[in-house]
Amino acid sequence: MKSPFIYQEYASDKTFFGRAYELKKIFSITKTSNNLLLYSLRRFGKSSLLKEYMRLDKESLSIYVDIYEITSEKDFVNLLLRAISEAQTGSITKVLAKMSQMFSRATFEVVFDATSGKTNISPAIKNLSFTDAMQDIFNALFKMSESRKIVLIIDEFQQISLIKNVKIDAVLRKYMQEQKNISYIFLGSKRHTLTELFKYKAPLYEMATHFE
Repeated sequence: MKSPFIYQEYASDKTFFGRAYELKKIFSITKTSNNLLLYSLRRFGKSSLLKEYMRLDKESLSIYVDIYEITSEKDFVNLLLRAISEAQTGSITKVLAKMSQMFSRATFEVVFDATSGKTNISPAIKNLSFTDAMQDIFNALFKMSESRKIVLIIDEFQQISLIKNVKIDAVLRKYMQEQKNISYIFLGSKRHTLTELFKYKAPLYEMATHFE
């Protein structure tokens, strides 16, 4: 008999079991536009938990980005832009037009992924500083949040500590402090590195509820 338990891929609605308390906790945080820092060891199902939350939450627009492989601030920006485009609904043509309208200083093109067999939108930031790119991203998020609650989920968040030439956490704090209709959820598996980002005197201190 095939095992019903999934490993090395996300659990879906048909293979996701339990975690009722954790889901209730996430909904209670996002309902009031508060923020969450969630951490556990790798392979404990953090990402599947948030994917299940996204499936169940019919009121918010959830934007999920996994930054595990970032090596620069440019990677961070491009992944955020791609995640925003993937959260949009409609045909690829409509999404492309919408993204081009929201981000006048970024370019987008349609690319075919031979591995997945899917057509995706690939963003490109040229001659735009990290500060300006982040400003454009959050201006777009703030505009989107005027009509619908936004939940921005950043997986493997501890990876921002690898980027030394810009303070990504300080930039995020600047925008998180603005009272908008947005909740931020940070996930990670390296507890010490994560808690260092949220410790006393760090830019993100007391910016999220800690949940192990």
